[in-house]
Amino acid sequence: MQIIISYEVNSKQSAVRDIMKLKGYEEIWTKNEVQYRLPETTLWKEDTTPSQAMEDLKKVARALNIELLGASAAEFTDWEGLQDEIKKEDN
Repeated sequence: MQIIISYEVNSKQSAVRDIMKLKGYEEIWTKNEVQYRLPETTLWKEDTTPSQAMEDLKKVARALNIELLGASAAEFTDWEGLQDEIKKEDN
């Protein structure tokens, strides 16, 4: 199962993202050879559950000694997104 997790923290947003990525979470996915990028505090992962994703996030927050202000995780099945080209246009 693929899951998506979105969160808000009181600090160290980049560190949370980096550690979650080390745990296998991703910010980009590809569909029909097109790349899509999730918003800053949203990640996805294959072969896990929403409960496990929340537990991973809580462990990261504890390790960094930061507060989770909000979070949600759900099965990631049917979606639409903006192509990653939008980011490239900003450069």
